[in-house]
Amino acid sequence: MAACAVRKIASVRCFSPTKDRREAFAKEMSALLAIEVTAVDHRRLPLPGSDIAMCASNSLDPIFFERWIEPGMHLSSIKLPEIEVSAIKRADLLALHVHEQKPIHVSARDVVLAKEANEHAWSDRGIDFDKLPTIPDLITGRAQGRQSDHEVTCFLNNIGLGYQFAAAGAVVYRNAKGSGLGHELPTEWFTEDVHP
Repeated sequence: MAACAVRKIASVRCFSPTKDRREAFAKEMSALLAIEVTAVDHRRLPLPGSDIAMCASNSLDPIFFERWIEPGMHLSSIKLPEIEVSAIKRADLLALHVHEQKPIHVSARDVVLAKEANEHAWSDRGIDFDKLPTIPDLITGRAQGRQSDHEVTCFLNNIGLGYQFAAAGAVVYRNAKGSGLGHELPTEWFTEDVHP
């Protein structure tokens, strides 16, 4: 929806490993966007001739590879590990969400997070985040965008803001409150300025 809001998108090809989900998505998005959205049965099939390749998965391993890049393509991901490191480095222009290299994780003692334990996602990838432009840099003109139609560009949502969780939480809260479910909790339980 966001890409269609800012670009003239003629058609979309989508892949999901679950056939029913990709077909339902294609049908829903075709109607919503008023363009042809086609479900394909292999993740490589959506790419040849594509101007934009967008990844949106829960994978801790790459799902987009350097060998799939074509001149002028834009790559986008919702999290770092989706795009192979060599593909990220192949981009002529790479922009980040923010400069931080790793999210702040707060967890119980002795809990091992999968991203760190398996050296996925936030391990050293040889990318100097501090020197890369961010989306605000591009929007305000502090950094230069694409200079030719042949340049490969890449956006990494290296650290998301989690708006989807706040939005979903608000819906759950309103529905629970409207149905008389749940219990009121003292606000001070959630406003401590120190961690145990």
